[in-house]
Amino acid sequence: MRPSPILILASICFFVSCTRDRLDEDLYSVETSSATAFLYSKGDTALISIIANTSWSVTVDATTTQYFSVEPMQGNGNANLVITALSSNADSVARQGSITISVTGITGAKPSVITITQDARPKFARNIFGGSEDDYFVRALPLPDGDFIVAGMTKSADRDIIDTIPDHSSDLDIWLCRLNQAGELKWNKKFRADYNDEYPLDMVTTSDGNFLVAANARNRTILYKFDASGNIIWEKLPFKGATGIAGIIHASDGGFIVPVISLSHEFGWDLPFRDNPARDYANTWIVKLDENGEEVWRTPLAGSKVDKPKDISAAADGGYLVTGYSASLDYDFSGRPPEKLIWVSKFDASGKRTGLQFFEANVEYGEPRITGSSDGGFLLAYPSLLVSRDPGHVSLSKWDKDGQIQWEKMIEGKGDHLCYDLIEDSQGLFRATIKGDNIEGGTSVDFQDAWLVTMNASGNIVDLKAFGGSGINALWSITEISKGRFVLAGYTDSFNGDIVYDRTIEYKKNSSYADKNGWITFY
Repeated sequence: MRPSPILILASICFFVSCTRDRLDEDLYSVETSSATAFLYSKGDTALISIIANTSWSVTVDATTTQYFSVEPMQGNGNANLVITALSSNADSVARQGSITISVTGITGAKPSVITITQDARPKFARNIFGGSEDDYFVRALPLPDGDFIVAGMTKSADRDIIDTIPDHSSDLDIWLCRLNQAGELKWNKKFRADYNDEYPLDMVTTSDGNFLVAANARNRTILYKFDASGNIIWEKLPFKGATGIAGIIHASDGGFIVPVISLSHEFGWDLPFRDNPARDYANTWIVKLDENGEEVWRTPLAGSKVDKPKDISAAADGGYLVTGYSASLDYDFSGRPPEKLIWVSKFDASGKRTGLQFFEANVEYGEPRITGSSDGGFLLAYPSLLVSRDPGHVSLSKWDKDGQIQWEKMIEGKGDHLCYDLIEDSQGLFRATIKGDNIEGGTSVDFQDAWLVTMNASGNIVDLKAFGGSGINALWSITEISKGRFVLAGYTDSFNGDIVYDRTIEYKKNSSYADKNGWITFY
């Protein structure tokens, strides 16, 4: 939900006396006691309401004009001033300016000076965490008190990692952290349900203020429900025979929706063409769970070969959008052209499939990502494979509610590019986290950067930001925490650029094998 503009009242009072031959400056004034505070993003607005029975004018100092626009600059009687942030504040300190509202034509009337403050980007004491092995963050979610819950995976058992697992090995374990607004670890815990190589795919909040983490673990899928202190409320294996999932989102009518990859006969969900289990392939199932992780309904999307989901998003009408790839040419995929390996399927809130489209892409260079749009359509990202285009570039295409293309934007540059996450924010802008050596039109940090690409509804890039340092940098997720503010999570092996680390720790910084650390950053 988009927050309302900030409203400030400035009163301009006038008292008329026939016996006075001059104006008393104490009686003729513009009064206000509030300052206008912004979030730190470009386009944020605030309103100043002026109540007056005469004319007035506004003056703005030079510093203010660099950061904010003010309209109108003069008027007569009651009016609203609209103050707009001209750019995002990526600095570590707040920006400040001032405007002066003065009565015109009356000598001696006191003007009102209003301070405008644009908040600084949150500043962490450090933004990488982990131990002496490889560590990764997958998703960060905000808490009401300003802290963050971060889900990730780790192979470490030292430094930041408190090892509570007996007989630790180098397998991946689930890692859960709570960070305060200064970037300090309040606590961190690791978990394993004896399945080896457990790694979270995603994390969502629950209706009771807790968290659900969906994890894959060597051909098993596990759901963990945690409280805000990192204690396990319950853990379940809800999908018999599942070999993985492709995410988890809130259902429009309560509970959760999960795209499941399963060998159908092991899952206990027989399909009519599964007459030979020895030749069984993985298929896609869309599963509805209630708040306790119990199955409500299931819907298959399957052919006689491998069909896997890769991402899911809520649709504007309360349904769901799922994307993946398929090798099948029969049953549910009987209309698929052989060269089009990527698919997008639409489901209504009850799980009934209402649409299926196919797209040509090079699945060797990455996986598709999807987000529903507020106009009923969707934005799709996938590795391009077009004539005269190098493989590894990312295609971002917008489709309307009827499945007709509206525009396509190719993200190109040096080297391969991968899209990890894709959202539409509260301002109607599309934001994609992309990994790549460079992006045309952007200023690279170094080597393999993590990029945040922002596009408007017409597909024009309106903001392009590189994050990271001279190593490998990847931001796997982006979450909007308030209007125009985002927290991003991933991993890096960099120790320069905008990476902030604890300099009392001896990290491995060798270019051939540097520490991979969980990484959190803001925009």
